[in-house]
Amino acid sequence: MLNGYRQGRDGPGGLEAHQDGVSPISGRARRGDRTASAPLVLHLATIDTSIRYLLLPQLLSLKEVGYNVAAASNVGPGTAAAEKSGIAFLPVRIDRALFSFNHLRTVVELTRLLRSRDVYLLHVHTPVAACLGRAAAWLARTPVVFYTAHGFYFHEHLPRRYRLPLMALERLLGKTTDHLFCQSAEDYATALENHIAPSGRASVLGNGVDVEFFAKATEKREEVRSELGLTAEPLVAFTGRFVHEKGVAELLEATACVRKEHPDLRLIIIGGSLPSDRDPAEGDLAAMVKGLNLEEALIVTGFGDRVADHLAAADIFVLPSYREGMPRSILEAMAAGLPVVATNIRGCREEVVDGETGLLVPVRDARRLAHGIARLVEDPALRARMGAAGQQRAREVFDERLVFERLLDVYRRYLPMQNGRVTEDRREMADK
Repeated sequence: MLNGYRQGRDGPGGLEAHQDGVSPISGRARRGDRTASAPLVLHLATIDTSIRYLLLPQLLSLKEVGYNVAAASNVGPGTAAAEKSGIAFLPVRIDRALFSFNHLRTVVELTRLLRSRDVYLLHVHTPVAACLGRAAAWLARTPVVFYTAHGFYFHEHLPRRYRLPLMALERLLGKTTDHLFCQSAEDYATALENHIAPSGRASVLGNGVDVEFFAKATEKREEVRSELGLTAEPLVAFTGRFVHEKGVAELLEATACVRKEHPDLRLIIIGGSLPSDRDPAEGDLAAMVKGLNLEEALIVTGFGDRVADHLAAADIFVLPSYREGMPRSILEAMAAGLPVVATNIRGCREEVVDGETGLLVPVRDARRLAHGIARLVEDPALRARMGAAGQQRAREVFDERLVFERLLDVYRRYLPMQNGRVTEDRREMADK
């Protein structure tokens, strides 16, 4: 991971690996669990980090009200995190490549899994798992299928020759989906306009974070900055993976440009590479760091559980992605009171109010990105004003409890709980 550059103390792994990596589950919970007789609800994602960092709060909220919830994905550090929280984990082999001969094997395995575990409700996430999971659910005749679109893979900047087939695939799979949750309002509108789902079977779920958790972490700002070896230098933060579509190359170029006028500027990258990334950029970025003389300016923390601490140490947050759904990283930064510079794309423009909570810039434009960063570096009062406005917006619009309420409203329509039993047929409920 960009070897040779200073790492944060939480290291690249962050989470302690599970001893044997997997844990079998069944449709029945452990003895004494009040969900023991409840139908099994299985959430499926491609990689374990999605379970750990994106879905775990939702899974726990469902478990708290009585649902028998389990999670499935490729095995990784998130396995242990889910099980430690009381969510049963089931390992599944899913190739992250969009087109792979291994997908047929995965559909067969998933079909067997859904039948053998008597899964009543399958809730799929992330593009590849959502596609393969719904195909398997159709074959297994799984009673209820939900899909959360964390951002349709097709988007405004994707060439038409790719966009149209992907849209057609979503329409086809939509016929197997009982309810579509869209994290962004733009995706919801797209789903209705392109007949991916009818209005009665789709809703805006939104995205949210534990705002007070990130707000409280700012109390440790000076402690964390000292730990990172910082004094008064302005610090720009980025959270995400080392892939081209996150715009990390433009971020490095912009950082080098701003440092010409502000040589003390530092950049902290909270994240790293995953072995399964489709467009890994680590080698390219390492060469860029050296070529732009950013070795001393860069701090790389790796993946870990100290995102809130590292955001607390920062002054500005930047997300120059080419494609997003409804990025959680921006919401975490807003909750931490940071002004945001982001690309003007789906999701980002729904979270960031341009000129009020941050600045929106064009995609793949390092010059405009640098201008936005420099503007905030040079104006501490503007940073403070935008950061405060962003934190207030996070409290009012992006509190994760609002997401939980919307999620539960739909779950109760399809799977009302009375003493752990399904009380009505799902088709009758869907018609209400």
